[in-house]
Amino acid sequence: MKETIPFAFALWSIVALVLFRRCPAPRALAITYIGGWLLLPNVWIPGGYPEALAGMAGVALLSIGFITKASVLGFSALLAALVFAPGQILRLRPRWVDLPIILWTLVPVLSALANGLPITDGLTATAYHALAWTAPWILGRAYLTSPEALLDCARIFRNATLLYLPLALAELVVGPFLYDWLYGLHPYTTDGAVRYVAYRPMVFLEHGNQMGLWVALAAVAAFWIWRAERGTSKRPRAWMPTTILAAATLAFQSVGGILLMLVGLLAFPFGRLRHGRLALLMLAGVGILYISVRATGVVPLRTLAKETEIGRQAKALFEYWGRGSFGWRLNLEEIHLRNAWEKPILGQSEPDWWRESGRGRPWGLWILVFGQYGLIGLLTMTGTLLLPVFVLTRQKPSSHLRAPPWHGVGVLAVILALAFADSLLNSTLPLVLVAVAGGLSVAGIDEPKATARVERHDQGRT
Repeated sequence: MKETIPFAFALWSIVALVLFRRCPAPRALAITYIGGWLLLPNVWIPGGYPEALAGMAGVALLSIGFITKASVLGFSALLAALVFAPGQILRLRPRWVDLPIILWTLVPVLSALANGLPITDGLTATAYHALAWTAPWILGRAYLTSPEALLDCARIFRNATLLYLPLALAELVVGPFLYDWLYGLHPYTTDGAVRYVAYRPMVFLEHGNQMGLWVALAAVAAFWIWRAERGTSKRPRAWMPTTILAAATLAFQSVGGILLMLVGLLAFPFGRLRHGRLALLMLAGVGILYISVRATGVVPLRTLAKETEIGRQAKALFEYWGRGSFGWRLNLEEIHLRNAWEKPILGQSEPDWWRESGRGRPWGLWILVFGQYGLIGLLTMTGTLLLPVFVLTRQKPSSHLRAPPWHGVGVLAVILALAFADSLLNSTLPLVLVAVAGGLSVAGIDEPKATARVERHDQGRT
């Protein structure tokens, strides 16, 4: 592990301070989180990795190290905001939409106590949740509450990904090498790197799967922004970012990312909130339905795949596409679910609760949370990410919902639902989206007040 890792983390804390000093707070927040997620290393363990890297489940949960890109970003952004733009944060008051994130932050302590483990274990995990999850939620609740701020966040997401593509294209040709070169050993450098043609890039993200998801979601954001601003944009080639990002998604050959991109593109006709409530509800409901079916075993997918004609055909189709990993992950889920149900309320507290099975770790974030923190953890984590989408569907139809800024709200809600769907099979959820969730949880509810606060803040800077 190279010493460039602590240097990068320290440098980004300075970058966050400069951004919040120089830029409006909503923009500074978006650049800090999106840029940091793209460029920072995943984890720093001063003494080196203490165990096999296969145990690393991504930075969404505390696995093999406390100092990760998620905790560093949470600390850096929150510190910078409190130093240079504290007003909005200090004026925040708890609302009912904050209940899931509050419980999700506290659940490690409850789980540790229920399992008779040292309270320090629970407090350490709670501190990690506070930095990795609660900090971006609070910052999103403070600054990403207006349609204009959310649309600007979507633009930054699109533009940052476009700037990132040259690095990804280099790895598309020669394979993942940048992380190892700059930061040292990465646990997933070779996992799934060889694709049907050339390689799947990873750059500085957690996994090649996350790269496929990230670029796919950026393509969705670019498409929505282009279509929403088509009548007002004076740029003759405003469609090019969408084309470039969509082509990159196809080139990176992540089947899950491609499918999610198609869903996000097809959702645009329903994007106006007055017409799109059902579409948003369906996108968010898919994840909840999957978890319900898999956790309860109401529909035994393995039995269906073996004993029904439709199941056998679907299995053969996935094998033909070379997606044997899909069935492998479902099989791991069924094996580990038996262990997870032994303590269903508050889980087993240990991050490696799955090791006694003698099999590899489960890959879906939902089952990792279920095994570690039980149903309470699973419900609160799901509520943190999806409740804002359901809240947004309660908006009453009005003329301002047709304006281009509200398409930024709509596309970020779609992106949040799609990222949650991806987390059903992958644990590497980009926690940048927790800030988006925090903003969406109140977007439009206090929209005039939120816009006025941002405008006053910006005027104060000038």
